[in-house]
Amino acid sequence: MFEDVNHCEMPAPECPSVASMAGGELGLTEEIQLRLLALGEQLRQHAATIGNRHGFTPQQALLLFRLNAPQTMGQIAGALDCDPSNVTGMSSRLEVRGLVQRVPDPSDRRTKWLTLTDAGRSAREALWREMFAESEVLAPLDDGQRETLATLLRVITAEVSLTDAVVPCADE
Repeated sequence: MFEDVNHCEMPAPECPSVASMAGGELGLTEEIQLRLLALGEQLRQHAATIGNRHGFTPQQALLLFRLNAPQTMGQIAGALDCDPSNVTGMSSRLEVRGLVQRVPDPSDRRTKWLTLTDAGRSAREALWREMFAESEVLAPLDDGQRETLATLLRVITAEVSLTDAVVPCADE
């Protein structure tokens, strides 16, 4: 995890500071963006840890979160920005576990609809509860600071749908 924008795991002589890579002192915009990237990585690691605890890859957990309604495999691939073959592999592994089912479209048998089973809905709810429970990420903030942060994030992400706020799919 990133503790500081200048943190590096390499020995000091080989580890360039972020400021030196930026050509000197960090500007405010650079610092904000680097801290947001570091926060994003911290949250990604948190999601991976929670998913792993429940026996899911990060991509499988994202697929479960996406299935609030039946979707075609192609829709899921598009939403996760990955190759349809990746969705096929993920859904096959989730189907074996009884968490999703693939239903042929009655008007086009080439199209498969992916839907959660009851067990899949339960797994998704368990993931969601743990993923968004009180976390150490926000622990340093009091209620007023959290409200301020939420307000600022709404401003800078106004054009982003929260249902689209996922990382791209990667090969499993």
